Amino acid sequence: MSKQENPTSDLRKSRFEKITFFFRYWREAFLVISICSSFLFLLNNLIASFFYQGGSHVDVNNPGYSFLWNYISDLGMTFSISGELNLVSRIIFTTTLVIVGFAALAFGIVFSDFYKKTNLSKFGTTILVFGVLNGITYMIIGFLPMDIYLLPHNVFVVFAFFFKLVLLILFILTILKDENYPNVYAYIYLTYLSIFLLFTVFLIFSLFDILVPYLQTSIIGQKLTFYLEAILYIIQAFGAFRYLKIHLPKISDINIS
Repeated sequence: MSKQENPTSDLRKSRFEKITFFFRYWREAFLVISICSSFLFLLNNLIASFFYQGGSHVDVNNPGYSFLWNYISDLGMTFSISGELNLVSRIIFTTTLVIVGFAALAFGIVFSDFYKKTNLSKFGTTILVFGVLNGITYMIIGFLPMDIYLLPHNVFVVFAFFFKLVLLILFILTILKDENYPNVYAYIYLTYLSIFLLFTVFLIFSLFDILVPYLQTSIIGQKLTFYLEAILYIIQAFGAFRYLKIHLPKISDINIS
């Protein structure tokens, strides 16, 4: 039997081609994961809210999930505020945060790789570090139900808050310094950062009963920033696709202005 007629050889060749295809297009694969994961976050939060077993922060007997009076993290509780077992909602919440964490990690890896061999490599390396930390933090939060591990849950939420803040600043600075990357994506990051910081200011005010009530400010502000973050990742992943296709072959020529 000739080599061309050998089914084992053909199978090995097919497997090798699939492996090399992934390694050749791993950036595109990671960006697709980022986009799909962001859509899943939005969809799964809606699905989990239907399975939430009731109770809000103003009414223990409230049937179902309240957009105005329940945190996103309530979806991941082992027992809902009403005291009912919250298994389905918790599984969806945990799975979603693991997926979102990997998406954040994947996007950080791809974006940092753009600048691996350029004179913006320090920015890329820093983005890689904080992107990995941010992604891992999201995953950990998913495994810390708020009703059982309240303190660790809140600690990692603060960590995620900090890592996200640093990443936003790094993304903005890097894009503005890269003359090939469309500045519109930096301005989109800047818009989100402004909303994020505005929420932070109102949250601090609310802790001292200044201007706004704490509970509703924290609940609505949390949802606003997280849902906008999912949309932000979708927009930025498409932007990275555009950059990847047009400028990656000449990325080593990037200069700091």
